[in-house]
Amino acid sequence: MKCNNCGHEVKEKLKYCPICGNPMISIDDSGWEKIEVEEKIFKDVPEDDQDKYDAVEQYNIKKKKEIRKEKGIVAVILTVLFVFIACLFIIPNFWSVYYTFKSPVVSKFIDPDSDIVNLAENNGVIYNNRGKVNSEFKDNLSNMIYIPAGHIGIVVDNDNNLYFINCEDLTTEYIDHAVGYSCSYYGAVLYYIDDGGRLKVNDLANRKSWIHKTNNEVVSAAMSPNSGYLCCEETWYDVNNGQQYKVCIVDKNDNVIYEYTIGDEFYDLLGMSNDGDTVYMCSYSLGRLYCLHDKRLKTIYWSNIYNADQLYLNSEQNKLLFVNNGKVYYHVAGEEECKEVFTGTNCMVYPKANVDIIDNMHFILEEDFDGYVICEQGFGNESKYYWLNEDIKPIPFAKNDIEYTVETVTTDKHGYKFLYTYGSEIHYATLNDGKSGDVTLKDIKDPVLQIVSDNQAVDIWISTAGNKIYHVRGDAIEQIYEHPISDGEDPPELAYDSLTEFLYYTTPDNKLIGVDKEDEVKMLIKGVKGFVQGTEDSGDIIFEFKGGAEYRIIFDKLIRFDDQ
Repeated sequence: MKCNNCGHEVKEKLKYCPICGNPMISIDDSGWEKIEVEEKIFKDVPEDDQDKYDAVEQYNIKKKKEIRKEKGIVAVILTVLFVFIACLFIIPNFWSVYYTFKSPVVSKFIDPDSDIVNLAENNGVIYNNRGKVNSEFKDNLSNMIYIPAGHIGIVVDNDNNLYFINCEDLTTEYIDHAVGYSCSYYGAVLYYIDDGGRLKVNDLANRKSWIHKTNNEVVSAAMSPNSGYLCCEETWYDVNNGQQYKVCIVDKNDNVIYEYTIGDEFYDLLGMSNDGDTVYMCSYSLGRLYCLHDKRLKTIYWSNIYNADQLYLNSEQNKLLFVNNGKVYYHVAGEEECKEVFTGTNCMVYPKANVDIIDNMHFILEEDFDGYVICEQGFGNESKYYWLNEDIKPIPFAKNDIEYTVETVTTDKHGYKFLYTYGSEIHYATLNDGKSGDVTLKDIKDPVLQIVSDNQAVDIWISTAGNKIYHVRGDAIEQIYEHPISDGEDPPELAYDSLTEFLYYTTPDNKLIGVDKEDEVKMLIKGVKGFVQGTEDSGDIIFEFKGGAEYRIIFDKLIRFDDQ
């Protein structure tokens, strides 16, 4: 008989269809279906039919599994492809992350026990060389001034709010809101003008403060490097003479030393001497320089000082050197006017090491300006170079065939020396006992491309067109890197980081390498396109990955750089 479900021909004795399992129905005498329920559904199925059923069922199960597996593989492939495309086109940082993971930073700059605590910041996030991070001023940092050996400083936000900062743990404490502010160089003393025009002084080391006693509004101030004296410029309105100004000199206890009435002209205060007897001032509106010395105000320079782009004060701040309109001038407190040291065109000055720069002012940490180098710039190799001797008179270099130079003069026990290159030759111009000389260190037989040095110009590195890097220390010169020359490859780029005192250089095979002063490799990163910016300023070693993302090196960290 046939199965009434699938139509398969079934033997009469079988109670169930071997193909679909449907019960076979028999009719009794009363017309009702008679069904016997068995304990096992295929109990009475012959072995041949049972095997046939099992084969069909196994085939269906296998086919379903294969279909599910194929769908899963297709889904995985599509998902991976989608993520890869998103990474390439939607996430610009993809290649940067990829290369960073391939070559993690191996350098270690963090020293929890260091006596010197340095700070760096990126987009307002502050870091130190003890591994601490402060994100309190993220995207809201205007300035940061600190004393590395004193472990103290100040942080200024974009609204000119002042905060004390402990450089060791980067904790901060609100001080005040300021209209203008500055710090003494040696004493770690903050002085600022508040919203009410009052001059306030805060000793950061002892956390003591005082307010200058006056009934007038304070508009400008300058403190001596040793924090012993403070000069403030006060203003008031006189019904007969209009707006008036005077200079008041006080000691660190706010005791008035003397006052000097200027009149109706506002002067910028440039510097205050350590003995409290000299104040350099400038009127940018009149283009003049002034010196208040021994309670007398003298005009020491009359012609357009606002064009000066290099202006130096010595460590005592009682001597002045500046470049203006192609001429170099020099002044000593007590003299009637500035003396013309050098006359030329398009002059610039190379200072001795130890220069602290604030805006266009340069404060050197030495008593005088002997050993400075003056360059009268010309075309190509036509520039002329001169030393300043002890009498602040120019002495021509022994040779003037100069192409590349360091940025600062090196001081040693014999006198002064100034590294320069001409063609493939590396030289020292020297000044010993007032006599100009020249020493050839080495002919490296390869054109020089770049020179960088540490802050003291003691360690100097030179890159060449032949993909070589040389390290100069004293009179010794050593090759520390070489790469075979290939067409289309860029030679190494150099950058020095004063925070870690490391030289960083890029290689033609897209690596960024950091070495210490002993030329030991401390960092290696692959996939680097080149430097975006390389300076000696804190945290300004910035490089670009091949994918385009830019990163800044801050101590032991790679921080994504956003140029604001």
